[in-house]
Amino acid sequence: MYDTSTNAGVTLQDDRIAGDVLTLSNTSASFADKNAGSNKVVTVNGIAAGGADAGNYALAATTATTKASITQATLQVTGVSAQNRSYDTSRNAALTGTAVVTALGSDVVNVTGTGTGIGQFADKNIADAATQVPPLGDLPGAGAGTGAGLSSTAPAATPAANSATPPAKADTAGITVALVRPASQQQSGAIAVSVPKQIVDAGNSFGFPLPAQVIETAAVNRVPVQAQLADGSALPSWISYNADSKSFVVQQVPNGALPLEIVLVIGSQRATMVVAER
Repeated sequence: MYDTSTNAGVTLQDDRIAGDVLTLSNTSASFADKNAGSNKVVTVNGIAAGGADAGNYALAATTATTKASITQATLQVTGVSAQNRSYDTSRNAALTGTAVVTALGSDVVNVTGTGTGIGQFADKNIADAATQVPPLGDLPGAGAGTGAGLSSTAPAATPAANSATPPAKADTAGITVALVRPASQQQSGAIAVSVPKQIVDAGNSFGFPLPAQVIETAAVNRVPVQAQLADGSALPSWISYNADSKSFVVQQVPNGALPLEIVLVIGSQRATMVVAER
C-alpha cells in the first residue's frame, strides 16, 4: 500500500541443487518512484548468498529487477455533517460543512466535488441516529480520493406530522462519529465517538450510528456487525446496539463510565470503537 516511500519487499529464489543449504539476502529493494500503480519495476541490489553450501555456487548477478504493485492508500474525509429532517419516503440527506482530507507525510491532496451536498440515509425509515452513505463526489467541497472515512454529526430522520410513529427521543446534537482507520484482514479498525460533555452531565439519552464504511463493508460481505466489550462480554445495560439499524442508543451514562471501549465484529474483521466525552 502507498506510504510515500519507494521501499519494496522482495522474496529471493534460486535454482540450487535439491538438498543444498543456501540463504539469500539483499541490501535494498525499491520502486522507481513512490506513486501508486500496477506492475511497477522494482530494483533489487546487494544480492548475496550464504549458508553451508554457498561456496559451491557463484551468483549470476548481485542485482535484479522484478515487478510489483503499489495500491492506493485510504484517504479519510472529515468535516461533513448530515442534517436531521422529517420523514418524506426518500433516503436523501442534506450535507453541510467543508470536506477535509489529511494526506500522508508531505503529500498535497486537494478535494473537489459536485457541490450538490446530498447524501443518503441507509434506508428511508426514521431512526434515532440513521447512518448516511454519501456518494464521495457529492460531499460539499469534497471529491477525488482513495477512500471515504466520514466524520459527521449523527443525524436523525424524524417522522412527518401525520406519521403514527413517535419521534426519536435520543439526543444527537453535536455527537461525532469518525472512522480513524478502516478494518482489514491485516489490522483492526479504529472508530472514535465524541459526545459533548453537557449531554453526558445532563444525563440525557443520545444515539449514534456506525460509520458508513463499516455498514458498507458488512453489506458487501453479507455479514452482521456485532458489538461487545473488549473481553468478549456483553455491553453494559446503559448502552444498547441495534443490529438492524446498526446504531447505538445510550439511556444515561453512569458517572465515570466514559471512555468506553467497544469491539465491533464484522465477519472476520475487528474494529475498536472508543466512546468518549469532550
